[in-house]
Amino acid sequence: MLYQIIIMKKISITFIAFLFLAISMNAQDAYTYISDRKFLDPRDIFGYDFKPNVKETIDGDRTKLRPGQYSFGYNGTWLYVDGGNDVKGVYSVNNVQPTEYGFKLKTMNARDARIQGHLKIILNDYAQAEALVFKRTNKEQEIIFFLPVLDENKKKVEGSFFTDKKEIALDEDLENLWGTTVRPFIRVQENQYRFQMSDSTEMRFIEDYEVVDKRKKPKAEPEKKEKPAKAPKPKKEKKKKKGDEDEDSDEEAERSGELYEIVENDLLEDENVEDVVNSEDEEDGEEEATAEPAWLELEGLSKEELEAAAAEDPKIKLIIRHSMRLRTIIEMEDGTMKPVDKTFIIKKWEEKSDDSAGDNDAKYQLDLTVDNGKHIFIYMRGDRSILFMEI
Repeated sequence: MLYQIIIMKKISITFIAFLFLAISMNAQDAYTYISDRKFLDPRDIFGYDFKPNVKETIDGDRTKLRPGQYSFGYNGTWLYVDGGNDVKGVYSVNNVQPTEYGFKLKTMNARDARIQGHLKIILNDYAQAEALVFKRTNKEQEIIFFLPVLDENKKKVEGSFFTDKKEIALDEDLENLWGTTVRPFIRVQENQYRFQMSDSTEMRFIEDYEVVDKRKKPKAEPEKKEKPAKAPKPKKEKKKKKGDEDEDSDEEAERSGELYEIVENDLLEDENVEDVVNSEDEEDGEEEATAEPAWLELEGLSKEELEAAAAEDPKIKLIIRHSMRLRTIIEMEDGTMKPVDKTFIIKKWEEKSDDSAGDNDAKYQLDLTVDNGKHIFIYMRGDRSILFMEI
């Protein structure tokens, strides 16, 4: 299924690649407003469904219309009119003419070429549609349909929800695309015959990643338990005899004479020990300088930190995935509505430019190839703001 996504209101479609028709979840329960869009070119009518709020006959009889009670949609070949029996039908459009008041679509009955009519689109000074004048056949009178003015409360609600014109501009490296949600104001579908605004569609561009770690985590060394030192057993002193006291005094004198030598030797030994300690410290410092880096825990790291870790260690691999999630609602052939929530895996992308396009036209095309071999196209203006999309 092929969609064209138009970004926000008051926008002129200047690039038409395919023939599209429109559909909406709320096809029968919404108005279109004067300020919704500007019509600067006959092609801008394509893909738009006018839904007025007031009907007025030639004799001045005015009728308030329910949201979606009447609608007028043009697909480039046919004009589809929903409403009462006085206007309902499918009409072949011969041509679209610019006029002093706006545009005029000349219609012809598909079964009888002699039955001809027209639809006049009345624009204000800002190129916004204020009214429609419809004449079904050359034998019937014109009927005027007026479009409502958007009240401020609804304007605030829609303005905060839909993606505005020039709101999203993509960088050349597309880093700001991921995490972006696009909510189009108009959705156009290929094989339906109505043209409505839609608040049932959004595209969310997603980036996620996975880390594959093939490193072997070092085992923690078990702590050694030190055995408590045993207290030395006290020696039993021998009882001295009277004759031994003189011998003890002589031994004490000999020990006191050796005292200086012992202290001097101890000092020398301390100096040697200090040299040994200093040399060991130096060796330890050298070992620390050549030691392997500490283990890096990957959990909780940012994408940039993970990319840096993967660049340094081939056993760390960062897998980055890109996708686009489409949430919308489509109308089946039997008229029932079907919700769609689909994710497209994006495998690669390529950007092309059209040097002949103006700054407000589709100057850049971003081609996203998805996993089934099909494509998502994003069209951007000269300032790289999103103009419309094709899915």
